[in-house]
Amino acid sequence: MRFVRSAKVDRDCARDVQRVARLCFQQRRYVREDVRQSLERVPISIAEKIKQGARSFTEAGGIEAYFGDPRAASREEGKATYEVLSNMIVTAVMEALEVGAADRSV
Repeated sequence: MRFVRSAKVDRDCARDVQRVARLCFQQRRYVREDVRQSLERVPISIAEKIKQGARSFTEAGGIEAYFGDPRAASREEGKATYEVLSNMIVTAVMEALEVGAADRSV
C-alpha cells in the first residue's frame, strides 16, 4: 500500500510540474524565476490531504502554498504540454461538430 501512495504523490507532483511548465511557457511574465528556482520539492498530494480533511494549505503541509516541484518545470515542457492539450481540444471540438452534423442529416 505504501508504494501506491508514493506513486500517487509522484503523479500529483508531475501534474504540478506540468502546470508550472505551462505558466513558464504561456504566462512567463508571472513566473519569478529566482523564486521558482529557490523552491524545494513538496511531495504531498493536495487532493489526498483535502480528502483527509485539510482546510488550508498549512494543514495540508504546503506551508508556502505550493505543492510538487516547481524547479523541475521548464518552458520546453510547458510548450509541449500546451501543444498536446490544444490538439486534444481541437479534436474534441471537431468530433462534436461531426456528431452534430451527422445528427442533423438524419
